[in-house]
Amino acid sequence: FCDQADIMSGAIYLKHDYELDQMYEMKGKWYGDEVDMAILQAKKGKHNALAGKDSQSPSKSVEVYELRGVFPKTWLNTDENEEYDEDDGYSRQVHIITFYKTSDGKDEGICLYKGKTKQIFKAYKRTNRFGTACGMGGIEELYQPQVWTNFSEIHLANMLASASKMILQTASKNVAVENDLNDLDNNSIITYEDGKPLTQVPLQPINRQAFDNSIIKWEQRANTLGSASDPSLGKNPTSGTPLGTVEIVTQQGEGIHDYRKGKIADFWHEIYTDWVVKYFAADLNKGNRWLDELSMDEIQEVAQRVAETSANAQMIEAVLAGQDVVEEQRLLLIDLIKEDFRKGGKKRFIEAMKDEFKKLPLKLKFSVAGKQKNL
Repeated sequence: FCDQADIMSGAIYLKHDYELDQMYEMKGKWYGDEVDMAILQAKKGKHNALAGKDSQSPSKSVEVYELRGVFPKTWLNTDENEEYDEDDGYSRQVHIITFYKTSDGKDEGICLYKGKTKQIFKAYKRTNRFGTACGMGGIEELYQPQVWTNFSEIHLANMLASASKMILQTASKNVAVENDLNDLDNNSIITYEDGKPLTQVPLQPINRQAFDNSIIKWEQRANTLGSASDPSLGKNPTSGTPLGTVEIVTQQGEGIHDYRKGKIADFWHEIYTDWVVKYFAADLNKGNRWLDELSMDEIQEVAQRVAETSANAQMIEAVLAGQDVVEEQRLLLIDLIKEDFRKGGKKRFIEAMKDEFKKLPLKLKFSVAGKQKNL
């Protein structure tokens, strides 16, 4: 569960199903004795929330509950006899708990771990709206147009049902009112008095146009809210509409979608920056060596740097050896090393030495959906 009004403001409670080998792996991270106790109490089967009952399985598993949020510091007390002042305050905590059934059928809890933690969650709202955890969705924006369209369609259906009825009228008393035309056989004869014929009552739906206009108006309103212009919907423009106008209308209609796509891209950019970069840094510092295929531009750049570094090193050795060197010698040596380096082809072994980037600040650029490509 989480706070239905604002996910990030309240506690978040997650349920996990751990297999026994996964529980063993948590020893050392969680309390060892409590993990052993939870393993002993493990049961065969998992709870099926949809069916409302436990389903049997051949292997044992442990239901583990993870509670994260801001709670009183006294919750971290490990000594039941220790007294805390009520003004100790609050802190962000994590509690890892599991439950088992006692012999008398009661639920008994086991605290596998508890401690202080940092905020590990992020949340994105499509459209901010007070009191809703996920904001306002695209379907919700069209609620009112849909409600009033349904209203018009229902009244139209009732009107057409009334117009479909066939009602006859006459002032003659020779025609019985209870007669039903469906009961009359072909070639039946009905008599009526002079000047008092049997005629049909006109049931034309006079107000239908008003409902049709209302439906069209609400459809246009819904298209505006959803930024669904005619070009975006694939409809052909009116004859004589300039191509440039169609392109401008299409571009403007896609603007809100591009804006929302950009907001989502920024959210994922934040996730990559905050949560993923550190793993890249850890991998770089492991000292991996791999085979890569470089482009021609990359070959030129690497060759230039390798040649300059190697030539400078050789020039320094020559100077320390008491030899006279000139700039032309260094430039010629760079050209020779570059030419020899390029002969090795595009496929090269690249190695990041262990802890080479450990003390260097690492900053990566991410482009999500092309949003950050022109920064």
